[in-house]
Amino acid sequence: MFIRVSKDDGATWSEPVNISDTARRTSKQSYWQTDVKGNVSLGNFYGDSGKPNIFAAGGHVAVTWADKYCPAADVDDTNLNDDSPDYNYHQGAATYLDREGRQVPFSCTYIAYTKNPSAVDAEFKPTGGTWKREQLSFGERDAKQNTPRATSYSDGTKVAWNVVWQEDPEGLKTGTADGPGDGASGANVNKGTDIWYTYIEDMKAAALADITFAANVSRVTNNFKKFKKR
Repeated sequence: MFIRVSKDDGATWSEPVNISDTARRTSKQSYWQTDVKGNVSLGNFYGDSGKPNIFAAGGHVAVTWADKYCPAADVDDTNLNDDSPDYNYHQGAATYLDREGRQVPFSCTYIAYTKNPSAVDAEFKPTGGTWKREQLSFGERDAKQNTPRATSYSDGTKVAWNVVWQEDPEGLKTGTADGPGDGASGANVNKGTDIWYTYIEDMKAAALADITFAANVSRVTNNFKKFKKR
């Protein structure tokens, strides 16, 4: 996932900034590779950043997306430059018989945000700002449909940020693409799909290092537990 910034109505742009940096990383092996005969084989499934959702408020910008690179919670995020797989044995996968039996790992939710999107270098050219990335879920369920939003306090002293997304316990449905909302969009879900939520109270005051969305993640609905009891 890349961003570029313009400060002159699109006449010139900053260099691309990679805010996801997951495409060369893997946390799951699955049966998704096919040979010339159509046989499906086991292989590393690398990070794949889905559709970005962006929101700007109070001089800050946040981007959320679902990704196939879902390392466990104890993986050191600073080691993303190494070549070792970060296998997460709790990350699920769905097998699609209508897609030649390919097995696709569950996605997890990410957010990346910056407090200085208008930053410039010594020559006053936009740099794209300094970004922090956080992983909000870990692939035990299939994440989809994420939305970031911000709310300014009435006195203007704080800017609170919120993120919501859904998690399907059995994996994303492919759909038939017959009409609006269909075709692996997350509009059609399996029983037990829940809504998840996180927030920070103020992005305006804290330094990036002091902000953490991941610490406040919670399940909003209780469909999964109710479904499992039946």
